[in-house]
Amino acid sequence: MLHQRTRELIAQRLSRGGISAPEAAELREHLITCEECRQTYDHQVEMVRAMTGSTPEEPAGFESRTLMDETFARLEAMEPVPA
Repeated sequence: MLHQRTRELIAQRLSRGGISAPEAAELREHLITCEECRQTYDHQVEMVRAMTGSTPEEPAGFESRTLMDETFARLEAMEPVPA
């Protein structure tokens, strides 16, 4: 996914309050692998929080950055499975 498409999905997600399930999956998959776009998303969420006093609700299945970090840390801590 291109970074511009990601920024568009983030803006739609946070300003209109919703994107389709396929778009949410597309965004989620990109945010898992792209640090730059995760930082953009986190920054935009913080701006919404500062302006509204609340955090936008995450769509079903859309992990927060904290949850992603915790999940990756757990995966990295696991012993490799022998081949």
